[in-house]
Amino acid sequence: MKFFTSILLLLTVTVASAEELTLMSYNIRLDLASDAPNNWDNRKEQLAAQVVITSPDILGIQEGLPHQVSFLDEQLADYSYLGVGRDDGKSAGEFSALFYRKDKYKILDSGTFWLSDTPDEPSFGWGASYRRICTYAHFKNKESGNSYWVFNTHLDHQVAAARLNGVKLILDRISKNVSEGEQYFLMGDLNATPDLAPIKLISKSMIDGHRHSKTPSFGQTGTMNNFDTQTVPSRRIDYIFSSRSAGAPDRFGTLSDLVDGRFISDHFPVVATFTLQD
Repeated sequence: MKFFTSILLLLTVTVASAEELTLMSYNIRLDLASDAPNNWDNRKEQLAAQVVITSPDILGIQEGLPHQVSFLDEQLADYSYLGVGRDDGKSAGEFSALFYRKDKYKILDSGTFWLSDTPDEPSFGWGASYRRICTYAHFKNKESGNSYWVFNTHLDHQVAAARLNGVKLILDRISKNVSEGEQYFLMGDLNATPDLAPIKLISKSMIDGHRHSKTPSFGQTGTMNNFDTQTVPSRRIDYIFSSRSAGAPDRFGTLSDLVDGRFISDHFPVVATFTLQD
């Protein structure tokens, strides 16, 4: 009897240490009047509602201008966010912000660096058309005590060298910040399909959630729709990668919701759910 009680206690401890984590990466498309009728004011309510009903633990956005980030901050009442504008390191330009459940997490560390040779100050890197950033945080689950790192980025859309060097810098920062055995994730709009060098490089050390989900990935393969509802998108450029210590996701999905005949953004958000062990 004592033996079985010990086994039951062990199983209880094992189950208690498991944690489900849902990540969502979303290029929300910056606010451009020229996008009409797909401009921000015509889709922002539905975008916020989509996030709420998806209910990620951590959301990484790309292309968020300050007023877009402020709107999401108001609408996502259960979340706080981290991040800075890429143009000045404060509030100018696009954010690659991380929204997280404020009741669930304590922030152990966080920051933003620029994808350039001078990563600690606002700067352009390797011929990129815009300043590019990576925002990261070290999260600790207040209940389980588990901790993990999340890195969120938006690579350049024009210059291949900027994308590859940006990935090299991110992986270098990961190696310097993350201790051996710690769990970490990299997500964002990487502006590169799986056959290209930046994705191949990441895949050497991390797990592509879409490709290696433990259950079949849901939804479209392509993630960039350009607001075109008549063509099936083929380019997969939005990703959620996990460290080998975190493992492959249990589930992965690409959300291609139409609202009143229109897409909510020019990218589909991607979502991955993991079961993490302490």
